[in-house]
Amino acid sequence: MDFVTIIATATKSLELVKALKDIDKQIGEAELKARAAELLSNLADLKVALVEAKEEAAAKDGEINKLKAAFQPRSDCVRQYNFLYDKGVDGKPVGQPYCTRCEQIDGVMIKVTYDEGMRGNAICPQCKAKYRHVAVYNPPAAAGQ
Repeated sequence: MDFVTIIATATKSLELVKALKDIDKQIGEAELKARAAELLSNLADLKVALVEAKEEAAAKDGEINKLKAAFQPRSDCVRQYNFLYDKGVDGKPVGQPYCTRCEQIDGVMIKVTYDEGMRGNAICPQCKAKYRHVAVYNPPAAAGQ
């Protein structure tokens, strides 16, 4: 249920409450019961609408948070030769890069994998974008090894 419908239902319920307050003693008991039943029905509709609106707002908030996280610059990454890599302890790139297309267009971080053919060819398992001459950085060896 949309917010316009919720507001309309609430307005009608308030009008009914006001009408009940101003009710004349000469109105019969049947009229009073009919108005009270209509008010209860409107309030029940309003409660359902508010629960649905709350769930919809929570779902939208979740989606917004997911999109914000996906588009935030990654502080644990470093850009090298137009690719984004994980950042090693020394601040240098480590491992396979993330797909540039998925990162910039879809806002998701997908690592490329080796592709057939010459060494250095890579492909994104998600969007199938192919890259040539992709550098792969090994982490630095631990001291004493």
